[in-house]
Amino acid sequence: MEKKTRLVISDVAYAELYTGIYLSGDPKSEEARVQSFVAVNNIEVKTSKSLRIARRAGELYSRHLSGRGSGIQRILPDFLIAAQAEAASHALITWNVPDYKNLGLRIPARSPDTA
Repeated sequence: MEKKTRLVISDVAYAELYTGIYLSGDPKSEEARVQSFVAVNNIEVKTSKSLRIARRAGELYSRHLSGRGSGIQRILPDFLIAAQAEAASHALITWNVPDYKNLGLRIPARSPDTA
């Protein structure tokens, strides 16, 4: 916020948050906590409206599956998140930076504490 950076979360990452909400012991209060965090930080939920993002995610995922990726186990939603970040921002901000290294992204992956 100090740098006046626009914060965006992809629909796939938002769905991952909801997985955690529904797995929690108290989904109603957990949802309120997440929604409050999103609102207070003015985080925009970005939906993928473009086949270009799906194509790019497929390209990145296929490279991984064909053996050019590292030994880290990855799933398609990770590539959708990466492709959407690539299309919408200058960096992918995640607490899971190692999951997004060496994917061939055109933008850097950074943790929130170094962004």
